[in-house]
This record gives sequence, C-alpha cells and structure tokens, in this order.
Amino acid sequence: MRRLAVTLGLLAALAAPAAAHDGPPYPIIVDRPTGPALLSVWADPDVGIGTFYVYLEPLDDRTPIPADAAVEITVWPKSGRLEEASYRAEASAKGTRDKQRFYCEVDFDRQEWWVSRIEVSGAGERETVETDVEVTPPGSGPVFDFILYLFPFAAVGVLIVRGIVVGRNRPGPSVPPDPESTADDVSPVEDGAPEES
Repeated sequence: MRRLAVTLGLLAALAAPAAAHDGPPYPIIVDRPTGPALLSVWADPDVGIGTFYVYLEPLDDRTPIPADAAVEITVWPKSGRLEEASYRAEASAKGTRDKQRFYCEVDFDRQEWWVSRIEVSGAGERETVETDVEVTPPGSGPVFDFILYLFPFAAVGVLIVRGIVVGRNRPGPSVPPDPESTADDVSPVEDGAPEES
C-alpha cells in the first residue's frame, strides 16, 4: 500500500512541471488606460507559437475607439539573449464601435520568462505597456492532457476503493467472552424465592 502511494506521488510530481501552463489564455493586463483606449490582454504563451488576444474599449462613454486604432506587440527574453522582435496584431472583423479585438501570433523559441511590450496607437496617440510572461511548452493534445489531469483524481479514487475493500475483508476485533454473561451454571433467582446455600 505504501509503495503504491509513493509511486503515485512520484508520477504526479514528475507530471506537474510538464503542465506548467496548458489550457486557455489567461489575462496579463486588465482594463488599463493605454493611449486612446482601455486595454485588456489575454495570452497563451507556448513555446513555438504564442498567442495574444488584445481587447480595446472606449475610455469613456463619449469617446469611441479611434477608427485607426492599431496594436503592436514586441517580445524579447528577459535574459537578454535575443533582440526584440515586433509583431503587428490583426484587427478582428467582429469589432464594434464599443469594442475592438486584435489577434497576434508571436514566436517563442524557448521556455523562460519573456518581456512583452504592447503598444496601442490611434487618433494621434501612442502608448506602451510592458509585462512579463512565462513561456511554457505546449500541451500534448487534448486526449493526453485529459488523462494527465484526470490521473491524480483517479489515483485517489483507486486508493479509496482499495481501502473500502480491504476494510470489509478484515476480520472484526475479537472480544473475549464476559465471565458474567455466561449463565450456563447459574440459575435465575425469582423474586421472593429463598436462595439455596
């Protein structure tokens, strides 16, 4: 039993680093006034191709997003081993007067911390925001990822079922007979009847 628990623990510990970030994009900037708009950025920074989803909203009710709004994303390793690389984000056709969406694919060659600079421009204004993102290996596909994420729960379930089965098959505690409860040679005394001496 102990050997099984140790083995399961080691497998879970080894699998954890491989799944540092695998899943949907996560927010790295939320509702930050930047240039002519309110900026929100979601990122899925995987080794190989990382993706950025940029959302621009009006700063206030009176000022729409400029028609010439543009977004450029520049990235470089925090270690400084590579020079900056800039990418122009593509505007989504589904943008409206109240919200404009942009999409950008970025090349990340290695797992490490990267600096991301998001530049928003439009209506003669230009402003940048910098933030760090941790680039991680991409997942191994939906089926493998599902099995990987399910593994700890299945392991706990197996241990619980095994504990229940072993508990049922274990003999109950043996209780020695109580000497006062053995009434083979003792006859009951009725009320009012004299005891024999």
